[in-house]
Amino acid sequence: MLSRFTVQGFKSLLQAEVELGAVNIFIGANGSGKSNLLEALGVIGAAAFGSVEPETLRYRGVRLGLPSLYKTSFRNQPFRRLITLEAETADALYRVGLDNPITSPSAKWRISSESLIDQERDVVTRAPRGCRIYDSQGKPERIEPPSDQTVAKLALARREDAGAARGLIADLEAFAIHAPTTPVLRGVSTDEVSREPVGLSGGGLPEAVKDVMDRAAEKLGPFDLDDIWEMIEWAEDMAAVPVAQAAVSPAVKTTPVVLRFRDRFMRKERSVLSAYDASEGALYVLFLLVLASHEHAPKVFAIDNFDHALHPRLAAALTSLVTQQLVKDGGRQMLATSHNPLVLDGLDLRNERVRLFAVDRDPEGITRVNRVTVSAALLDRAEERGLSLSRLWVMGRLGGMPAAL
Repeated sequence: MLSRFTVQGFKSLLQAEVELGAVNIFIGANGSGKSNLLEALGVIGAAAFGSVEPETLRYRGVRLGLPSLYKTSFRNQPFRRLITLEAETADALYRVGLDNPITSPSAKWRISSESLIDQERDVVTRAPRGCRIYDSQGKPERIEPPSDQTVAKLALARREDAGAARGLIADLEAFAIHAPTTPVLRGVSTDEVSREPVGLSGGGLPEAVKDVMDRAAEKLGPFDLDDIWEMIEWAEDMAAVPVAQAAVSPAVKTTPVVLRFRDRFMRKERSVLSAYDASEGALYVLFLLVLASHEHAPKVFAIDNFDHALHPRLAAALTSLVTQQLVKDGGRQMLATSHNPLVLDGLDLRNERVRLFAVDRDPEGITRVNRVTVSAALLDRAEERGLSLSRLWVMGRLGGMPAAL
């Protein structure tokens, strides 16, 4: 699990450092830089994989832009040629300096520097003057890697003792930013990036639901179906079935396997409907529950616009359910952005592993990321006065609100 992430010179993030928990919610105005932070983590994930280029960025949900748009270029700040990213766990650290030239752009970004540390022992050191990888005895070997390829995985292949660093690189490599869309969740669009167990836009949801559904135990992964029906109030049953067994119009082109629901309010003979006709909120609930529990889901993942397609109260209930599971699991980590105040009401900020961050841009346009720490005393006083976290945010007590408001 990542404990700290640092960004320098990426988009609107001139300098940002965040100390992460198991659940991390970033709130702020549109354009404040919330998505930029997630994408910076996607870039270091591509570097951990081996190269930073359009395909490795796209696979992690990073928007593909012109080289000049990735670099900070504030009017009153010196221009930074390098983008520097650093991810850290309790026992390992990975740092990379990247240069995607503006004047002579190429598909692959250049690796200017790289460092991998395991238990305070060097695994990789790299700078313009040279690159070294170290064996388990600390003996360096000088190598000359291609300028557009990282060497962390190469070095780890020779180091059986570097378990913490190996775990860090694996988590970064698997990281992805998910932003589900309704057509893909419904199964009528396949325009997305495929991942296991679900694609970045929600593809493969029926198969993933089938993987984790346990009808005998009335469970969807670790989640009780009764809790799910409380959020999807109109449904009383669901299953992943071949499209021929679902109520889908022949005029609709959909995926071979679809989700089938039963509406508890309708006549039995006319109560069956597919994901194509179901509410998008129901599909989004299932998507997030699968992502938070499927064994093949990334250990570190992000959701951009966490509250997409959700009624505010449903957003709060889903936030609470997912947060409780991630804290209980102990091995998964979520970063999510939101504009919906009621998402905050699903957070238990008394738990140190649940963290809230306010994201703002200062007068120069630089993104500032600040953790919102709310004392137990303030929470108690707010509860006594009937004030929820969402109310405190709207009142401007937590930060992350548009200046105009």
